[in-house]
Amino acid sequence: MRNCRSWLWGDGYGLEPFELHIFEEGPHGLAFSDQSSAESLSQVYPDAAKWADLAGEWLKKRFALPLPEKSSFEKLLENGGI
Repeated sequence: MRNCRSWLWGDGYGLEPFELHIFEEGPHGLAFSDQSSAESLSQVYPDAAKWADLAGEWLKKRFALPLPEKSSFEKLLENGGI
């Protein structure tokens, strides 16, 4: 926890957008924390397994390209172009 706080809010790093999720159970290094990456049930933590989806949603929010409401083809159809 101390390292997270100092990295995020110390030395100017707090200026960058971020999300921080700290899960109650599960050690560091669980990969996906589900059966796809676990060698045994002791490495499965369902709550911690949510981290990959949360990270994906954050990446989409920060870096996804904006999409138009309608595709060029849909606009063409609407305007009677075909």
